Parts: sequence; C-alpha cells; structure tokens
Amino acid sequence: MAEAELDKLEAAMRELRARFQASSDKTLEAFRQVERRLAELPDSPDALDTLRRELHRVRGTAGSFGFLSATRLATALEERAIRWSADPALERAERPTIVGHFVTGLAAALRAPTGDVSSAGVNLRTLLLVDGDTALAGALETEATLRGFRLVVTPPDGCDLARVTQIAPRLLLLPLPVSAEMIAYAAKVGVPILGLETHRKPGGPTPVQVPGVSIVDVSESLEPAFEIAERLLLLTGWSGATVLVVDDDPMVL
Repeated sequence: MAEAELDKLEAAMRELRARFQASSDKTLEAFRQVERRLAELPDSPDALDTLRRELHRVRGTAGSFGFLSATRLATALEERAIRWSADPALERAERPTIVGHFVTGLAAALRAPTGDVSSAGVNLRTLLLVDGDTALAGALETEATLRGFRLVVTPPDGCDLARVTQIAPRLLLLPLPVSAEMIAYAAKVGVPILGLETHRKPGGPTPVQVPGVSIVDVSESLEPAFEIAERLLLLTGWSGATVLVVDDDPMVL
C-alpha cells in the first residue's frame, strides 16, 4: 500500500476513534444506570440482560478502534455477567461495586489515546506483582482493574529495592515461594506482602507460613486474593485513625 494511502487510512481511523471517544459519555452512563439498578435488585434479569448487551457491544467496537484495554475489561465482565445470570447468588451483593469499578476502568481506557489504562493517569490503588508468568499477570490485571486497582508487573530479575520504592505500591503480590530478599524490600518500604499459591492440589497440604507474608490460594480463583488485598489496604490505609469500640463486656473492652 502506498504511503499516501496509509496516511489516509490512519487519518480515517483517528477520526473514527475520536467519534467513538466522543460518544463514550453515553456508554458510561448506560453502565452507571445498570449499576444503580443492580444496587436495588442485584439479580434483576432486565439489568443483567442490559449489562451483557452493552458489554458485548463495547467489546466489539472498542477493539475495532484500537482500545484494547477496554475490550479486555468488557470481555472479562461479560463472562462474569453470564455467570451471574446462571447463578443468582454468585457475588450478589458485590455486583454493583464490580460494575462501578468497571466503569472507572473503562472511562480511563477510553480517555487514553491508544486505550492504555496506564497512560490515562487515573489514580488507582497500586499493586505490584513480581512474576514472570504472563498468564497470571494478564488474569490479575483484568481483575484488578475491575476492582479499582492498578497492577504493575515486574519480572523477578528486574525488581530491586529502588524499583519497589519508585513504584510505591500499597501491596506486593508474590507467587510462592517468597524470597527473603523480597521480604526485606517490603519491610524497608513498609509494604505488606500477599503470597500467591498457584498450584495447590485438591486436599494438598497448606504451605508453611512465612512471617510477614499473608498466603492465599489462587489456583482455582483470584477472588480470595482481592478480598484479602482489600482488607490489607484498609489496615494499612487508616494510619492515625480513631477506633471506637462499643460493648457491654468489660473483657471485650
């Protein structure tokens, strides 16, 4: 293809991408409406049907215009919405929150010039995964964005104290076994560690506890990892707060 034709094609794509971005407010509002409806009735068939329909549309159109992060987010949530429709009790109470986090991630992805969430400058809670497993990283990245986190992935041979300090994560995610070196880094910067067990066999032994490391089994699902991450972030994010304990038992007080 001649250079002039390539220039015309790129210009046309930029125009289409700009039009798609301009219409994103309507798309985001549609998801916010679903979020509000799920807050009132988490297993509403109409809300779930609308959610799946909008996600399917975004998955196709966003990918066509180069917003690959938006496509990944929509694909992950569409698969989840299908499971919600099949199981009314699955994540019932968390559904509005999950959709809300999705809207935040989608807004960032659609604002980015190339659909890259990391370049959008959105202020998300940062998790640092030190691992070379691209499959695990991809799964964690999708789930992290849905839940309002920002995941930074660094291979073990590229991670040192300076790197951890530069990223300043709120939580370190480390597949087992966790090295003493990484524990030392985390201690120096005051960051909690979540050890990820990725290959536990059914009925297999629980791994040996390591001081300073919370261990979670993610061989079947990533859900436990993010549940613990939320709790750890709460514990590390309320420095200086006052806790009021109300009880009629002197022993408890």
